[in-house]
Amino acid sequence: MTTLHRVELGVLGPLQVRQDGLPVAIPGAKPRAILTMLGLHDGSVVSADSLVELLWGDDPPRTAVKALQTHISLLRRTLGDGFVLTQGAGWALAETEVDATRYKAAARLGRDATAGGDDSRAVVCFDEALALWRGIPELPDGRRGTPEKTRWIEAHAALVEDRADALLATGRAAEIVGELEAAVADAPLRERRWGQLMLALYRAGRQGEALGAYQRARALLADELGVDPGPNLRRLEALIVAQDGSLEVPATQRVSSVTRAVTFLLTDIEGSTAAWEANADAMAVALARHDELVEQVVTSRGGRLIKTRGEGDATFSVFERPSAAAAAAIELQDAIVHEPWALSDPMRVRVALHTGEAELRDGDYFGRAVNRAARLRSLAAGGQILCSGATAELVIDSLPDDVGLVDRGQRELKNLSRPEHVFELRLEAADETHRAVSLEAPVERPSLPPVLAGPGPFVGRGNELQRLFSAWQTALAAGTNAVLIAGEPGVGKTRLAGEWSRQAYDQGALVIYGRCDEDLGAPYQPFAEALRALLPCLGARGLRGLRGVEALLALVPGLTEILPDLAAPTRADPDTERYALFDAVVAVLGVASASAPVVLILDDLHWAAKPTLLLLRHLLRFGEQARVQIIGTYRSTDLDRSHPLAAMLADLHRDGSGNRIQLSGLDEEDVTAYVAEAGYHDEELARALASVTGGNPFFLIEALRHVEESGGRWDQSTLPQGVREAVSRRLTRLLPETNKALAAAAVVGSRFALELVESVVGDDLVDAFDEAGKAGIVIEEPGGRYRFNHALVRQSLLAELPSVRRMRLHQRIAATLESQPGADDELLAELAHHYFECAWAGNAAKAVEYCRRAADQAMARLAYEGAADLYDHALHAMEELDDELPDRDDQAAELLVARCEALLAAGDVTSAAGAVSQLQGATVDSARLAAWATCFDGQLSMLIHPERLDEAEAALAGAAAKLAELDDAAGEAKAHTVRAGCLARLGRIGDCEIALDDALTAARRAREHRRVNSVLGNAPLAALWGPNPVPRAGGRCLDVVRLLRITTDSPAVEATSTRCQAVLEAFRGRAAAARRMIDSARRTVTELGLRHALLEVEQFAGIVELVVDEPAAAEPHLLKAYNGFRRMGLDADTAETAALLGRACLALDRDAEADELCTESERLAGHALKPSIAWRTLRARLLSRRGEHVEARGVAQAAVSLAERTDALVDHADACLALATVLGAAGDVTGARSVAERAVDLYERKGAAALAERARGILGARIAPAAAAPPETPAVELDNACVQAGERVIAAVHRRSVDEIEQLYSPHAHIESRRKIVGFTQLDLSSDWVRANTPMLEAGGVRIRQVVIAVRGERLALSRLRVETADVSPGAPYDEFLDLYGIDEEGRFALQLWFDVEDLDAALAELDAAHARLEAEHLDTRRLENAARRVDDQAFALFAESRWEELSALYADDMRHEDRRQGLRRSSTGRAAQMSNVRAIAATGDVKITVTPLAVRGDRLYLSHMRFELRDPQPDAFKVDILQITEVDDGGMMVAQTLFDIDDFDAAIAELDARYIAGEAAEYSGTWAVISGALVAHNQREIASATRDVVTIDHRRVAAFPPGEGIAYIRAGWDLDQQLDIYVEAIHRVSELGAVFTWAGIGASHEGFAAEWRSVDLMLVDGEMLSRVEVFDEADVDAAIARFDQLSRPARRLENAACHMFERMQACFTARDWDALSDTLVEDFHNEDRRRVVNGGVQRGRGAAVETIRWAADLGVTHATSSVIATRGERLVLAHARYSQGDENPETFHADPLQLAEIDADGRLAAIIVFDAEDVEAAVAELDARYLAGEAAAHARMWSALLGAYAAINRRELPSTTPDFEDIDHRRGAAFAPGDMVEYLRAGWDLDHDILFYIEAVHRLSDLGAVVTRGRSCSSPLMATRSTAARFSTRPTSTPRSRGLID
Repeated sequence: MTTLHRVELGVLGPLQVRQDGLPVAIPGAKPRAILTMLGLHDGSVVSADSLVELLWGDDPPRTAVKALQTHISLLRRTLGDGFVLTQGAGWALAETEVDATRYKAAARLGRDATAGGDDSRAVVCFDEALALWRGIPELPDGRRGTPEKTRWIEAHAALVEDRADALLATGRAAEIVGELEAAVADAPLRERRWGQLMLALYRAGRQGEALGAYQRARALLADELGVDPGPNLRRLEALIVAQDGSLEVPATQRVSSVTRAVTFLLTDIEGSTAAWEANADAMAVALARHDELVEQVVTSRGGRLIKTRGEGDATFSVFERPSAAAAAAIELQDAIVHEPWALSDPMRVRVALHTGEAELRDGDYFGRAVNRAARLRSLAAGGQILCSGATAELVIDSLPDDVGLVDRGQRELKNLSRPEHVFELRLEAADETHRAVSLEAPVERPSLPPVLAGPGPFVGRGNELQRLFSAWQTALAAGTNAVLIAGEPGVGKTRLAGEWSRQAYDQGALVIYGRCDEDLGAPYQPFAEALRALLPCLGARGLRGLRGVEALLALVPGLTEILPDLAAPTRADPDTERYALFDAVVAVLGVASASAPVVLILDDLHWAAKPTLLLLRHLLRFGEQARVQIIGTYRSTDLDRSHPLAAMLADLHRDGSGNRIQLSGLDEEDVTAYVAEAGYHDEELARALASVTGGNPFFLIEALRHVEESGGRWDQSTLPQGVREAVSRRLTRLLPETNKALAAAAVVGSRFALELVESVVGDDLVDAFDEAGKAGIVIEEPGGRYRFNHALVRQSLLAELPSVRRMRLHQRIAATLESQPGADDELLAELAHHYFECAWAGNAAKAVEYCRRAADQAMARLAYEGAADLYDHALHAMEELDDELPDRDDQAAELLVARCEALLAAGDVTSAAGAVSQLQGATVDSARLAAWATCFDGQLSMLIHPERLDEAEAALAGAAAKLAELDDAAGEAKAHTVRAGCLARLGRIGDCEIALDDALTAARRAREHRRVNSVLGNAPLAALWGPNPVPRAGGRCLDVVRLLRITTDSPAVEATSTRCQAVLEAFRGRAAAARRMIDSARRTVTELGLRHALLEVEQFAGIVELVVDEPAAAEPHLLKAYNGFRRMGLDADTAETAALLGRACLALDRDAEADELCTESERLAGHALKPSIAWRTLRARLLSRRGEHVEARGVAQAAVSLAERTDALVDHADACLALATVLGAAGDVTGARSVAERAVDLYERKGAAALAERARGILGARIAPAAAAPPETPAVELDNACVQAGERVIAAVHRRSVDEIEQLYSPHAHIESRRKIVGFTQLDLSSDWVRANTPMLEAGGVRIRQVVIAVRGERLALSRLRVETADVSPGAPYDEFLDLYGIDEEGRFALQLWFDVEDLDAALAELDAAHARLEAEHLDTRRLENAARRVDDQAFALFAESRWEELSALYADDMRHEDRRQGLRRSSTGRAAQMSNVRAIAATGDVKITVTPLAVRGDRLYLSHMRFELRDPQPDAFKVDILQITEVDDGGMMVAQTLFDIDDFDAAIAELDARYIAGEAAEYSGTWAVISGALVAHNQREIASATRDVVTIDHRRVAAFPPGEGIAYIRAGWDLDQQLDIYVEAIHRVSELGAVFTWAGIGASHEGFAAEWRSVDLMLVDGEMLSRVEVFDEADVDAAIARFDQLSRPARRLENAACHMFERMQACFTARDWDALSDTLVEDFHNEDRRRVVNGGVQRGRGAAVETIRWAADLGVTHATSSVIATRGERLVLAHARYSQGDENPETFHADPLQLAEIDADGRLAAIIVFDAEDVEAAVAELDARYLAGEAAAHARMWSALLGAYAAINRRELPSTTPDFEDIDHRRGAAFAPGDMVEYLRAGWDLDHDILFYIEAVHRLSDLGAVVTRGRSCSSPLMATRSTAARFSTRPTSTPRSRGLID
């Protein structure tokens, strides 16, 4: 059993769901809408039909109910199984906390409190409700959603107003003025709010503002609706003016109890107990509906439902006005009667009304009046309304005519002493007694007014006619109504009214017409005209009994001719006379409609006088008994708010008595029909006229008249006179400023931005264009843009502009546009147009540039016609340039080439022929241009000179070779493509496919997607007509589509593939599928606007119908294609289509037409194979029909001979079939059968089953189909991990699981096709190629079968794939190819290469090569990984999915973004700024971002190379490469990003190191500075600073240098001119001693040999020099780290007793403990200063020494530290001391002397000798002298010899040694071999090493020798960074030790 969690639901606003206090996301708009609807109806059942209507409107899908159930299931899974409950045919929510329920409860309590007089409590309740309101419920717009939202919006608005009333009642007027101002602004048409605002202002002492609020309300209502404020608002204004005391708020709160007179309405359900017993469920539903009806009726009539009484089915309501209660009772009973109850018997309700005084207490009523009302209810029967005498007396005068008050007499009431006079309210049925005078005989209808017929045919307007018919049905059933037709002049308003009146007339209606004149302005003019036609038809008998008919004499003076004895009406006041006239008109129309329904047409109401409109309003209000439909027409462009018609329209809209139809122009389809009706079967003409006229019928008629006068051609440069005059009339009505603005806008274009025109004109033009918009000249569009309603209007404006003014406007417009965003993209075409128009005024250069760029853009968008015009404009503009232009001829030639290509792509062969001739004349000195000209000439030959096909093919082959030689890949692709087309027309399909493959290779090399698409567009055609069988041909078509989806995405080429598939489906006999594909292709090319392609689709549609033997269906398609090709001058296409159309005519027995078409085909066919065969087969059949068998046989055999030389199987079979038919007609049955068998064989080889079956029927021949091939022997199954991964991918494809497929592919997978024609490279692919395949995968039906051919290891496989569709019938299309694929270590596809089935050897070779590469790869565990990179990767993942909030959370609040790229330098701080940068990148379009890690530093710094590029990039497409440093803090938040140009790699590395040193490596900054400086020196071909005994060791498996030869190795590389720049990728370990890091570098030798290096280095430093370098293979990071740890073990500290005492003395100084310091010194302490400049001399005695030290302290010295340089025994130490003020600032005081300290036998300091820091040699000499005189005295000879040896070496002399002297280097990185120390020393001296050696410590000393640690000081200009510097550091234990034995 499921336990429901507590759910809180918020539906008043955007949906909010919380479960157990936590937010819950509800995915999907439809589940959210369902949950919102259920929440709004909490506690009620919402039916399935209601939810279906909510989600899908009037047109739900077939699977709507199933989908709805799915959404319900989703909600249950998300919120718990028991949350949404199924109840009957709907759903309800389980017990849930819903804000809507709480809202309604709080609102009800508030209103009850108001009714009870507790206004303070009411305010609290209302505030509680308002706090729950967050906005409009989240429901979709539609028939169900919109009313639901409106209901809640209105209820909320009423609640706001109720709260305001309560606040006013509590005396808080002043504090709510602001709220009421906001409420008025929110709903300015709600008069109640204006009243509340006025009252609040008045009570706040602001009487003037209160009256001002009234004036604002009045002006607003007049402007918006054309009405005055209502009576309540007017009454309030009068009270405020009079300062009426009733407006004051009571001084005290109203008492909780009040007695008042009200009317009670009580109801009760008759027989409810029996209904509950019969069907409790149905009764429960019925009772709920009953309660809803009662509440709706009571509240709508101004009452208040108090509560239910009795048994729960009785209700009790209260009304302030008795008339409202009576109306509510009548409406309620009517609603009960008409409700479809689901009960066995209809529900019947008793109703009682009584008026009296009662006590209102705590929201309820008490008293005798309540009891009397209850007793009265008990007297009523079901369906009855009883009322007391008191109520009857009050309502009798206000009851409608159809409601009667029946007296039921005095009745006794139970337990009441006084009887009640009871009346019954009864709704009486309409009867004839209330009808106007009826006619005994039918009216003789007047004929239709001629003005309604109109010129020309009537087309379109289907929806409008349907609306008129619906309104007509309403008039017949419910009385008079009106339909007003609005629109601009000439749009066809009157014609539409006339067409509808004709239809109504045919149905028996009486049609009368009247119109208003512009200049006449006579009152009632249209009614007078209409009545003049109607009254004679009624005759004297129909009019004589009509009361008040004499009032019509004012309108129809001729009425006396019908009624001679009719007396003129008596004079009365004007209002009375007007009312009599209006009533008479209503009466006469009622009389007329009694015999036949009336259609009254009132034309041109925009010129109507106000009395006319008043009469129309009266007729609509009081003509409910007449069956009259009023149709009014008016110009919406001539109306403003002050027009009286505007006010009437508002009234009609408010009371619902009229409907409006806004008429617009005819659409293109209707214009085409109109043009055809006018006798012009020309779709291009129709399209042109539709565009230029905007579908305005008047303009269209005038334009067609102009066409007729121009000989049947449309000349856009001239305007029809009628149009010019009509436009001029409309423009003259506008202000001069508006005309000026429109003229400038006309120069801008048909669409224009207001801001642009204002910039050009230099003025505010909002008012001007508002006026033009109202006049229908322009139409406003979103975003401050407008468009001309008709192109003809714009042309009229341009025609009136002088040329100089027009030129200057173009110039200003161009300059303005050039400064706007988009000038390099979307504005190119506009800039080109405007600069071309002003080119002769010094703008020619810009005109050329922009025209060329805009033309290139148009070509990319397949807008070939526009591109051709732009190239032509560029050529003409170039003529305006100076002759001195250096490359003028070259530029002109390139433009000519581009124009030729555009014209030929557009199919404009006439213009193309001239352009090609011009190009040929310009190619005298250019072989390249000559070759291009050959391409275009060949293309022209293919299209219009098929007799030159052979010659053109040969020339194109030469052109292709020449262009390949000139490395013009685009030209080579063009030549191969055109040649392929020629070969196809010659029937050489195999050669055609080879040429296409060559073309594709060249096109891909040129990186031009358009050329690639052009090649691919020919592939399906070659597959269709070539030798490939239908399944393989279909597979090729599908493969082209798949390739386009994942690469260049060309809908035009897809359409070509689809129409080819359609013919293939027809070959299989699948006519329906073929037609669907044709329709799909037609839609695509129509949307793209490709005229030639559309004709090709029509041709293929005809072929499909011929194949399936439907010649009648084929004819219209072929006729359309034939006319189009012929009009375009495409002879070859015309020839083929003529022959096909002739075949259709022949099949329809129209031999004469077939013969004419055959003759034309023969004339145009030339050498083109298909038409040449087609016209011959047609001619043979025609001759055979005429009995000319010999001639027929000869022609048919000629057709077969032509076809035999080709591999066009279908054409060959068609020729054979024609020959068989001819032979059969001639009686040669045997020959016919033989040739028919041949045809069948050819059809079957193609797979054209439908055609083969037809061929079998020749002469009744039943040729058996070929035997099926034997089944294939199963192959041995191969398997590995890669094959298994492939099976998983195939299974995912079958399941259509795009997400699963995406997971099975590595994000970095390499995918490539090496197939012919349909091959592609990785660069051609969409960046997300899996998603690019999504539409095909989701469409389903793709099936893949795999046969594994070979495997290599576990990660490579080669298989043969067969890709099929869901169609499993014979001949179904499939594709088959070889698939070489490989997986990565995670089992995901990382490699996929496709080959044609025939290329098995190449596939196997590639498989072996891939395996070899995989085996050769060593295990690379190196990854540039740290926290910064992980955060950066996460950021890019979130960016790719547009998860902005999560991405923002990765950035620190003070995130720094700095761009140091040249010309782009900027910086920003903060998360918001960074998110703005990120969103700006996302807004640039579909951007592909590739990130390559380059380096890391520690855990917080990361350097990467980022490339931003558009997906499917063109050669010149957007592409940016940058370097980026990412820095994170300790918490993993990104704190900084710094960008560099891709060339600034050194700067990026330097910045990376600087931040590393300043951050994580700050403790070791000196160490890393030395190492990074060494790498910088290397890249500058300099040897880094290193110690003399620097150790270099190569640990790599293939060592590049022996130990100690590292520097020599580097120099050798430089000697070979090797350039190797290295940088640090990652630092694995760093300390004060050195670091372990991975470095990378790419180098090249002098010969150009390129190589990449990557190694791990261990470097140790000594001061500012390198002391050790060890090199490891890049995989041996762990070994390098272990070695570093070994070398970093702590060295034995140089220390002895003297060292300890000296440090103690310094500590006492720092602590200012002078007594303790004094204790460290002997009494006769010796202090001697031997420094040169600040020599303090010699001091003796402890006191003097302490005094000197205290003096130093008084000078500000605070700190004393030291580092030991050398020791001797236990009693001597030499230290480098530092005395400072404790501040690290270099400007502060510090001293750094050398100090030699000596202690006595008691361990106290006996002497300190001070030296300059540079006097190391003197200090060491003094140290040795004292050592020799003291502790070393016993071994003086040995010690002196050792000192002498070091002194000699420091003098660059060799020390004295014995003949058998031994020297051995035990160091791991030995610097010299045994016995080679002398050579080693001399080598160092040769390198100019100036090194001072000294002994640091003496470990053992005897007469035989010593063990010492030595140190060194270096001042070499080559090895040190400073030439005179001497720096010292404590040497680690690894410091090399030298050993010598002295005899």
